[in-house]
Amino acid sequence: MLSGRNDWLAWGLTTTYLDSQDLFLEQVNPDNAGQYRTPDGFADFGQEEVTIRVKGGEDVALLRRTTRHGPVLPDGYRSLGELLPKGHVAALSWTALARDDVTFDGVMAMSDARGVPAFLEAARLNVSPMQSVAAADVTGNIGLIASGRVPVRSPLNRIAGRAPVPGWVDFYDWQGYLAPAQLPTRLNPAEGAVATANSNWLPADYKNHITFDWAEAFRQQRVEDLFVTSTQKQTLQTMKAGQADRYSPALVAFRNEAFRLIPQGVRLNEELQNALRQWDGMMDADSPFPLILTAWHKNLQARMLKDDLQDDFGLVEKGSMTRMLAMMRSTGARNWCDDIITPANETCGDILFAAITETLQTLEKAHGADWRKWRWGDAHRTVHEHRPFSRVGALSRFFTIRREMDGGKYTLLRNSNDFSKDDPYAGTHGSALRAVYDLSDLEKSEFIISTGQSGNVMSPHYDDLADIWAQLDYVPMVTKPESYRRDASGKFVLKPGS
Repeated sequence: MLSGRNDWLAWGLTTTYLDSQDLFLEQVNPDNAGQYRTPDGFADFGQEEVTIRVKGGEDVALLRRTTRHGPVLPDGYRSLGELLPKGHVAALSWTALARDDVTFDGVMAMSDARGVPAFLEAARLNVSPMQSVAAADVTGNIGLIASGRVPVRSPLNRIAGRAPVPGWVDFYDWQGYLAPAQLPTRLNPAEGAVATANSNWLPADYKNHITFDWAEAFRQQRVEDLFVTSTQKQTLQTMKAGQADRYSPALVAFRNEAFRLIPQGVRLNEELQNALRQWDGMMDADSPFPLILTAWHKNLQARMLKDDLQDDFGLVEKGSMTRMLAMMRSTGARNWCDDIITPANETCGDILFAAITETLQTLEKAHGADWRKWRWGDAHRTVHEHRPFSRVGALSRFFTIRREMDGGKYTLLRNSNDFSKDDPYAGTHGSALRAVYDLSDLEKSEFIISTGQSGNVMSPHYDDLADIWAQLDYVPMVTKPESYRRDASGKFVLKPGS
């Protein structure tokens, strides 16, 4: 487990979404297919014969090629062969491909650290993937670091990983990496707290590029409001309350913007409209409002973008409230709310009303005529998939773990759904691990995982923690043998094969 504790400190992490990959278009020599173009002329591809042994079938042989930027991706990968210009291949530069990757050493050193300063130094050894790691120790130190290797790009490179670039133009090449001392770091800040929720937490004066792809800022702002700028005394209970926090600033913002734009006097159920306006933003499983607003967001997105993007709509179908609000508020030249297929020039108010009308009709068919009886939890059951058996028809129901839970995509109680899925409101991504650490006595720390300790579906421990997790409860995180042996139900022994 990359998050955890020892006897001196505790730590947790979130993904930083570092721009750690660049895709280079390599021009193949038209007179020699074994060469590609570089700033200094044509050079030979690196080549290696690879054989994949297939159980019960014939071996598969392939030729692996590399360039100065990294491995050449197969033409069949995401239909690259159809997308690339004739006579070109794509090569990938990625920090995770580093041959001097000592991340394992860094993780072990972090686990052995006896204080936050030493922990942060150990974290600087990590190469990939970059993670935002927060830590606190028993002497009162706290810290936060974006731990991982960061590529440095030329100031002339305005693309910076956002699109493929020509591999023979040298200013697109990586210029090296940030020095470990240059990684974003906070140690004992004046606020007395640090927080990360996948979004931008970097100090205001930090100048080096990390990513264009931070997670949406709603959860980061919420956790900072509750723990960084709050004057409330923080305890184990406030930490648990934060992990269980189901307030959605994103849906509240969407609700407010939608009702600002909908024309006055439209024929919308007045009682429902008033109830939506008064909703407190809490994504409770028993409430109809998270379901109505989330479905409204889904239908509005389709109406605003499908006509413009056509076949490319699938690239953004997953859903982004930040993007949606920006388009609703935009006063720019493009009217995303206009349906370009129709002769009329629709406003955002028009399209919002059409989307909520469609939403209510669809939800009525699925959940009954009385909107007061609709439940977010009925549509938003979390799905814990087994790979691969959750995707095997008759086996799926035995291997897939489902539980009803509060929260959503933009709450600290992370239970994210994906509009591009067949079940667009199901919880498919969330807090698989929750932990609270008592720095006055780390043996009193608590944690929970979302399924069970065993990966064997026949074991009673395959899903015996799922209910505790869904009920937002915890189990003790004890590490002393006299503590965990006392209540152990058995012993699991792994023996190496002969």
